[in-house]
Amino acid sequence: MKVDNAVAVTLMRSSRLKFWLYGLLLVLMIAVSTLADIHTLFLMLLFPIGVGFNWVFFRSVSMAAKSSIMGFEYAGDAFTLIQKDGTRWPGHLAAIQWNSHWLTVLKLADDRGQKKSLVLFSDSADPEALRALRAWLNTAV
Repeated sequence: MKVDNAVAVTLMRSSRLKFWLYGLLLVLMIAVSTLADIHTLFLMLLFPIGVGFNWVFFRSVSMAAKSSIMGFEYAGDAFTLIQKDGTRWPGHLAAIQWNSHWLTVLKLADDRGQKKSLVLFSDSADPEALRALRAWLNTAV
């Protein structure tokens, strides 16, 4: 769904997202090592944690996967996510989960009920584009 008078935002690789993910991985590894003192079988959690971390890193930070979100357009509450392979996902704003100058998290939904989250750190896109989005979100509530 191409929206007339839509504001287009191109996403960039976010170093803040990368550091946040590494911090989360560190906390998970500390938790698993603490649990491993209780029972050695908890060490089996390291593999699924590593696989999950690598997939999120590959898709969200390196933006190398076909399903990586490379940009989005919005007009009113209509949002269109643009993936690396050119696929467009039309949806609307379902909820504003967080909106601050360093992090914006939006919950989007389409007509079939499928939901996606859009996580934008302050270095995820052009600062002016993010500032305009945050201002629009503050007045849209």
